[in-house]
Amino acid sequence: MARVAALTLGPAGRNVITTNPVTNKAELQSDAANIARYIVAVPNRAADVGAMLMRNLIWRISQRVGDGSATAAVIAQSLLDQALRYRVAGANVVSLKRGVEAALTVALAELAEMAMPVRTHTELIGLANGITGHEGLSNLLGEIFYNLGSEAHIQVEEYVAPYLDRVYLEGGRWVARIASPYLYTEPTARRSVFTDCAVVLFEGDVTEAEQVLPLLELLADLPETARKIALFAHEVSGAALSTLVANHQAKTVEVLAVELRRAGAQRSADFDDLAVLTGAAVLSIERGQALAQVRQNDIGLARRVEATPDECLVSGETGASGGSQAAIDAHIQVLQTQAKQLPSHTPDRDNLVADLQQRIARLIGRVATLKVGAYSETERAHLIAKANKALRALPLAINEGVVPGGGSALLKIAQKLRVESDPSQLSTLNSERSTLNAQPATSDERWGWEILATALEAPFVQICSNAGMRRPHDWIGPICKTRRPVAFDVITQQLLPARKSGRLDGVGVLREALQIAVSGAMMALTVDVLILHSDPKVMMEP
Repeated sequence: MARVAALTLGPAGRNVITTNPVTNKAELQSDAANIARYIVAVPNRAADVGAMLMRNLIWRISQRVGDGSATAAVIAQSLLDQALRYRVAGANVVSLKRGVEAALTVALAELAEMAMPVRTHTELIGLANGITGHEGLSNLLGEIFYNLGSEAHIQVEEYVAPYLDRVYLEGGRWVARIASPYLYTEPTARRSVFTDCAVVLFEGDVTEAEQVLPLLELLADLPETARKIALFAHEVSGAALSTLVANHQAKTVEVLAVELRRAGAQRSADFDDLAVLTGAAVLSIERGQALAQVRQNDIGLARRVEATPDECLVSGETGASGGSQAAIDAHIQVLQTQAKQLPSHTPDRDNLVADLQQRIARLIGRVATLKVGAYSETERAHLIAKANKALRALPLAINEGVVPGGGSALLKIAQKLRVESDPSQLSTLNSERSTLNAQPATSDERWGWEILATALEAPFVQICSNAGMRRPHDWIGPICKTRRPVAFDVITQQLLPARKSGRLDGVGVLREALQIAVSGAMMALTVDVLILHSDPKVMMEP
């Protein structure tokens, strides 16, 4: 499983063709996580345990950060291979594990120390190119994240012809539709745009004229310039819609009726986000609140509302009757916490996290659409998979910084581990151990440090191997001796300035890859017994 993942690593990484188990169609894959996803079992049941452990490791990385799955697989396999050799030679596996984990603490600290902030548009493009390997896609992704920042929500749309483009959306996007074409302010464009308008939120259906008359009367008492209302509900129809349209066309009150289209908890979340953004109260039938009972302090404000038959874009208004910035920030904090605390084994976790990220992005007005197309379905799916991979990895790089790519940063960390684990480098082992809380106390622990140091060289060696290089170790010394942040270009076989060349890796991706690789490899190392039931479908009573 690790060897298959390793084939995809680096700019010269190979592609793999898999058969989709649902459609039974051949699919081109260049991402380790997607390849592992389609390997659901191997024939030997005992071997299958190890294969599925590696599959889980690779998939966890993809779920968390998008990129780094192949790197984690290569590091984990190297760790396990070496540790098993030491075990055969008589080393204590618990001491080896303790040494590897102590070395990991130092490696992560060194990685954070090496981090460089992402400063330019070019650096983001280079980082995206390292993830996707596609120049056109990387140019668009780099531009979007440079303009919108790490909290941006990018929706990917498919096209049936070769096409790459992006569209920036003003404000946040809601899945919704305008209730009637008679409410269009721009009929030729099939949309309605309101600026500086009142907002009313009703979590229910609006069908009777009696439901909307009190609201219209309330607005009629306001100055003429303030008689604009955007009404959000489940559905607006019947006599209620006729009444709203009549008032809109007579200019008594300008009305924009919008129906939120998502279902269940997602639609309730849409109302909650609109309430925070606009300062409006959510009136709900379930809480015994009728739209006819609306009061002045239930009404919020929006800077801009644009509705079409497919969606609604809303820009909030802070202050006055609009949402307060403090309330918006607090709501965003809650959503971010929910996304971080979702367990990796949660069913449909990817979609849940994506939904929370979309909600955060629309609250801060950072939304864009990435349009991806190709002639064939296989190629289109291949490009979209690359884009989704980058959409997870780039925000982490913006927030946590970058290091020289292509395995160069890991080589320097490996050198650091060898220095710190060497007793000759320490004046007093015990005192150093008490301050660093990491130095190896036994020879087996010290071998654990060496095991991790060697494993950190494995991604660089694999990248070179995928490019056809026969002696990759010859470059490890020159890279480690260079004080400047450099990256090795396996295509031209040159050392290049990491920033200028755009050969960068995200710190967050490497951190997750290291932690999960060590966790998986050490779990495999310390397993001595496999218990395989004769019929795994039969649950035995205790």
